[in-house]
Amino acid sequence: METKENTNNSDLLNKKRIRDESNINKETKIICPYLSTIKRHLLDFDFEKVCSLNLSNLNIYACLICGKYYQGKGLNTNAYTHSLEQDHHLFINLTDQRIFCLPDNYEVCENSLNDIKFNLKPVYSDKDIEELDKNDKISRAVDGTEYIPGCIGLNNLKNTDYANVTIQALCRVRDLRDFFLKYDDPKTEMVKFNLFVDIGAQCSIRSKMG
Repeated sequence: METKENTNNSDLLNKKRIRDESNINKETKIICPYLSTIKRHLLDFDFEKVCSLNLSNLNIYACLICGKYYQGKGLNTNAYTHSLEQDHHLFINLTDQRIFCLPDNYEVCENSLNDIKFNLKPVYSDKDIEELDKNDKISRAVDGTEYIPGCIGLNNLKNTDYANVTIQALCRVRDLRDFFLKYDDPKTEMVKFNLFVDIGAQCSIRSKMG
């Protein structure tokens, strides 16, 4: 009997602790005043993730106002300086998808930003992947053109159009496509990048050989 009472008391204490923590989080949540400054149409995460100033690939953030990439978020870093000089305050980490407001350096946790995080790093469930080949829904573009939603080409970064076409073709190989959509490992990001670079290089060499 004592054991049951102790268990009930423990459950009540845990529930109270969780409720108290939830209330604290609500009270301490910072409402960012710069959310309306985000320009989604300027965001493009297809480019190589390097700082636009020093070309470093370490600790890179994308400015959610102009779309440019900068290193760091601490004092005197490129992102920090950009926030002061250009009055751009929201940045997303290109590795862990966390969003920060600079120069105040606090994390912004808003559900309204989940679409940006998804576009940076899309996550697909098994069900989502199964539906890819079943989608026959017709959509309409701004100019009235009808199309079936699917894979699109990558940005043409000077002579990468051959690689883009090849990648589009490989996207139709179901097993290969599903592997890259499902595999979630930071080490794989470089594998993916190197694979696409190799494909692009081979295509470029063959085109030059005629």
